[in-house]
Amino acid sequence: MPPHQIRMEDLAHAREMRDMRERFEREHGERHRHSSFSSRDLSYPDHLYFEGRGEDDWKHVETMLECIVGMVDKTKRAINMLRQRSIQDREELALWARRHAEGTENDIKKRVGDMMAHTFRQTDDRVSDVKRRAGTSRITLQMGECISLP
Repeated sequence: MPPHQIRMEDLAHAREMRDMRERFEREHGERHRHSSFSSRDLSYPDHLYFEGRGEDDWKHVETMLECIVGMVDKTKRAINMLRQRSIQDREELALWARRHAEGTENDIKKRVGDMMAHTFRQTDDRVSDVKRRAGTSRITLQMGECISLP
């Protein structure tokens, strides 16, 4: 499995850890109110289970960050590709306009304007779609990161 992918088991495990911690904190709070011993006497249940978990959690955070960086790189490449295509489309359109300049000038200008507007709309739509997908992925990853942090 590539290092930039998050497994569903990781998310489920993070959720389980959070639930255990919250349950312990609730119980700890209730016991502390009803007992006379200090908070130093209390420790997390199954402390052996929790040993080494911090390192594992940091690995998950690092994996999520690598995934985000990978998506940003892919988004940058996609935007650059769309810009290059847009420039190429404009050049081809300008060449076409020069070749077909025999018609009435107003008619050509209108056609070129319409085609340019269409090309710009297509490019903007593509760029917006890529940005939207990257933002959605980033938010999903951030939500997963928030869930996985203790």
